[in-house]
Order: sequence, then C-alpha cells, then structure tokens
Amino acid sequence: MQAINLTAAFNAPPATPIPTISSSAILVELSISVWTGRRLDKTASRAVTATNNAASGVANVNKKLLGDCAELQAVHKFGANARNIHYSMTMPWSDMGLRLVPTAMYLTKYTKTISELEQEFYRLVNIFLAAYQWEIGQAQVKLGDLFNPDEYPTTDAVRNKFRFQLHEMPVPDVGDLRLDVSNEAMKSLAGKYTNYYTTQLNNAMSDL
Repeated sequence: MQAINLTAAFNAPPATPIPTISSSAILVELSISVWTGRRLDKTASRAVTATNNAASGVANVNKKLLGDCAELQAVHKFGANARNIHYSMTMPWSDMGLRLVPTAMYLTKYTKTISELEQEFYRLVNIFLAAYQWEIGQAQVKLGDLFNPDEYPTTDAVRNKFRFQLHEMPVPDVGDLRLDVSNEAMKSLAGKYTNYYTTQLNNAMSDL
C-alpha cells in the first residue's frame, strides 16, 4: 500500500472555490408607487348608461381629477422609465418582483443609478405637490359639473402615495436553487418558498 504524504497534503494550496450565484449576485426589488389622480364617478356612470338606454354597470366614467396635469404626468413617465432602467440592469428571478443583479454591478453602477433615479423621482414629486392646490382650482374649470371637492385628498395625504424603495437581500447560499439541488431537496424547499411568497402576497394586498 502506498504511503500517504500528510505533510504534502496539509501544505497543498487550497482548492479554488467555484463561484456560485449566491456569491456573485444579489436579489433586489424596486417598488415605485404613484398617485394615479383618477377616480370612478358613479353618478356620471349611471347618467351615461341611462342616457344611452344601457343596462346598469356596463359603462364607467373615470375622471382625471386634475385633468392633464403636466407635473403629475412627469412623475408617472419618470417612474415608468426608472422601472425600465431597473429591468435593463437586472435579470428576472421570481414572479413577485425579485430580480438578480451581479455583485460587481450592484456595488458600482446599479446602486449609483438607482440613487440618482430616486433623487430625481422625489424632485419631480415635490414640484407636483407645490402645484397641487393650484391644479385643484384649475380642475374645477376643466371638469365642470364633474368636479367634486370632496374627492381631493390633502397635500400630505397625496404625498404619502408616492414611494420609491429598493429592497436588497442575498441569494440563498446554495447556489442557484433551480440548478443545484436534487429533486427531493427541491420538493422540500418548495413548501418554504410557498410560505415566503404567500407572506409577500399578503403584505401586498394589505398595502392595497
């Protein structure tokens, strides 16, 4: 039997670790909320269906509370563009909004870009909020008999409807679960992920 050289074994250089998704990427979730500025007018909806001899409920009248408010439209357009930039720099991971970003990009370009987008988003929101009360006065002219002052939240209430948040979390330290685990392990993990996704869904519904 050939003798084992223990000294050589202990002095041998350590094996180079094989990179995994968990060590080279991060999960991110970008949440952007905006005030739509729209409202269903039930009275006008009933009037439309009655005027056209239609059955109740077949037509809805949705009002733009501020008409074509340029400041609010700017926030909406920027929010959509920010999402597209986020999507272009990440890869899909789950149906709940989690996306994968390489660690190298996260530490450099991604966080810098998202930070700049957040600052610009709130700058546009503040411009809109500064014009909000004036826009309500303009809406009274634009909407005519559809105008209802009770449908307009306070400025502070509207402010709380705008949100730009980034959530980060590590990828589970088992590599890419979709590739690295056995079928038996996948079945075990499925239950855990179901609970996680259910919690996320419940949180979303509670927020709504």
